[in-house]
Amino acid sequence: AEEEAEAEAAEAAAGQQAAQEPLVAEAEGLRLHLSSSSSTGYKGVSKSTSNIFVAKRAASGRQVSLGQFGTAVEAAVAYAQAVGEYQPPASPTLSSRLPEAAPQADPVAEAEGLRLHLSSNGTGYKGVTKQYDRKFQAAWIFDGTPKYLGSFDTAVEAAVAYARAFGEAPAVVADFEGLRLHLSSSNRTGYKNVVQQSATRFQAFNKVDGRRLCLRTFDTAV
Repeated sequence: AEEEAEAEAAEAAAGQQAAQEPLVAEAEGLRLHLSSSSSTGYKGVSKSTSNIFVAKRAASGRQVSLGQFGTAVEAAVAYAQAVGEYQPPASPTLSSRLPEAAPQADPVAEAEGLRLHLSSNGTGYKGVTKQYDRKFQAAWIFDGTPKYLGSFDTAVEAAVAYARAFGEAPAVVADFEGLRLHLSSSNRTGYKNVVQQSATRFQAFNKVDGRRLCLRTFDTAV
C-alpha cells in the first residue's frame, strides 16, 4: 500500500511539474493553438495518467488521435501540423494606435554569410516573431523551453541571431536519386515529414488516418 501511495504521489508531482512548465506560442516553425480551458495549455492536447500527452483533432463529428508524445509541446506541434498553425485574429483597434510600418521585404535565404531558416510564419523566418512595438524577437525552443535571443529592428537581423544560436539552415536539394523531394520551409531539416532525432540521425515518417507512422531512420536528411 505504501509503494502504491508513493507511486501516486510521484505521478502527481510529475503532473504538477508538467503543468507548471511555461507555455510556448511557437515550435518547429509553427504557431501553436493555446487554450485557457485545457489543463495542458494547448488546444487538442490532453495528459494521460502515465505522464504521456495525447493529441487529438475533431473530424466528422468524432475525435481522431494524432499520437502520443513525451511533452505537451510535441503534442501541440502534431495538432498544429494536422489542423494548420494558429492564425491570430486581426486587431484593428491596436493597429490604429500604432504608427504605420513600412512594407516588409521578402525573406532572404542568406545574410552575413549564414543560411537563414525560412518559414511560412508572418515574418518569413523560423524562430522570429513580430512584436507590438514593430521590433522583431528571436527565440528558439530547447527542451520545451523558449530561449530568447534578443529584440531587433528587422526580421533579417533576428533571423541571423537565430541562425548563429541554432546553427544555419541546412543546404537542401530538390532532386535526389531521380526523385523530386518534398521541401518544407517550416521544417528545420528543410524536408517535409523528416525530423532530426540526434546530431547524426534523421527520421522519416508518414501520416495514415491521422496517425504518425515511422518509415525509417537515416544518416542524413536527404
